[in-house]
Amino acid sequence: MISTESLIGTIPSEIGLLSNLAVFVSKDDKLTGFIPSEMGCLTKLTTLLMEGMSFGQIPSELGLLSDVSLFHFVDGIISGTIPTQLYGLTKCTSFWITNVAARGTISSAIENLK
Repeated sequence: MISTESLIGTIPSEIGLLSNLAVFVSKDDKLTGFIPSEMGCLTKLTTLLMEGMSFGQIPSELGLLSDVSLFHFVDGIISGTIPTQLYGLTKCTSFWITNVAARGTISSAIENLK
């Protein structure tokens, strides 16, 4: 489990090497930059919570997180659209992108989330 508080900097692309990581929680940090696409390699991740951050685009590779059951992006800024690959997270029981400044449209594929 990675739970961060008061971190400054970027999430390194090497995070994708943490093959057994199950929980990533980042709240109210001063993390900047992009969400590394390598986070899509975290196939055992069940919880991804990012709160209060600005991360640019959400990488489509996060759609590879086949075991994720909780996916929350809260109180932050993203650019671009929500990747349609995220709508295929079939084990996801809690999908929130809320209070997030974003541009673009929401695909009708969101109906795939049940």
